[in-house]
Amino acid sequence: MTLTLVGDTACTTGGYPGLGLRNAAGATVPLTVDRLTQAGFSFPYVKPVAIVVTATTPAEFGIEWVNEPNLPATTLIVTPPNDFSSIVVSGGAASVPENSVVAVTALTTSPLGPPCGLQC
Repeated sequence: MTLTLVGDTACTTGGYPGLGLRNAAGATVPLTVDRLTQAGFSFPYVKPVAIVVTATTPAEFGIEWVNEPNLPATTLIVTPPNDFSSIVVSGGAASVPENSVVAVTALTTSPLGPPCGLQC
């Protein structure tokens, strides 16, 4: 997932984003977020370091599902590291696991590429 800068002032950040899920009614879908501390199935290990995000250098992170889908979620909530505001990503109904577990990479300014050679 790519996070782009809003505005003209560069931002220094780093670490792991916070994640949450909501269903169509706005209720929270249970989610456990594990931080990848080694290479995962779809993404390489990303060492959590300070990065500078600019208008031309976005931040990226990868999300890997650990278990199989079976509950509907319509919204992903992303909270950047060291931030109190969240970004709401809505995109229709998606099946996610009950008591879902995901693994997330740290933010990076290096392109992670699509998981498993797929294009988004």
